[in-house]
Amino acid sequence: MTTLRNAAIALAATVLMLVASTAQALASSDSPQDPSSAEAALAKQLEGSDDGVVAGNKIYYPDGSVFVAVDVSTMSLSQCSSGQFCIWTQPSYQGSFIYKTGTRVTRYISGTVGSFWNNRSYTARLYSNTGLSSTCYENGYMRSSVSSGYNSASKVYLSGSANC
Repeated sequence: MTTLRNAAIALAATVLMLVASTAQALASSDSPQDPSSAEAALAKQLEGSDDGVVAGNKIYYPDGSVFVAVDVSTMSLSQCSSGQFCIWTQPSYQGSFIYKTGTRVTRYISGTVGSFWNNRSYTARLYSNTGLSSTCYENGYMRSSVSSGYNSASKVYLSGSANC
């Protein structure tokens, strides 16, 4: 049991060092970053967060969500696979991309919500910036722009029901 605990501690320390070194490398770049670039999006997502694992242009979080940083011009709806609640940081399904998966679970959101697609078989309930109100979206619902009350949505509940 001690060996397993020590291995877990070593893995956690390695992950923290990797995240810190990636964030530092991105932040200390000599040239200014284009705010629409994948590197800028990855650096912004890493600000104040130490619970994700960076692999290439992706950050994998313990809750099962994945943040994918890509240049704005490469974004499209085809990135959103069946079974995912997909979020783009800009309207019209552009900007950086993150998706949430699961059933009957709440997934927290950090960053800007510019557009989204509930590409799941079940409903999803998106909570407002304050978390005090929410809106339920049927399966397949797409929203190309988000009102100011939801552009920093706090969380999404991925239900197991087909109806709101």
